[in-house]
Amino acid sequence: MTRQGPRKVQPAAAAVPASARRRVKVHPDTLTWCRAYRLSWIRDALAVYGFINRDHLRRKFGISRPQASADLTLFARQHPALVRYNASAKRYEARRQAR
Repeated sequence: MTRQGPRKVQPAAAAVPASARRRVKVHPDTLTWCRAYRLSWIRDALAVYGFINRDHLRRKFGISRPQASADLTLFARQHPALVRYNASAKRYEARRQAR
């Protein structure tokens, strides 16, 4: 009886012909479910802690630094009354709400 080596398994992408593999272009302001969830989490974190920065998003969601920056910038553009950027602390801080 001869012993065979481990079977080589081809990655799933190799099984799909190159002509069928296309990247879908998504506009940066288009909200995917994941992005909408991150924006919702940003709002909650601001309400609880009063500030948020890129590293919070990177640790929570495992996203890249540019993606975290893009999400925070988008949130700040969509909700200017809720958040402001503190350049000296390099973080976004919740604005005080008028009561």
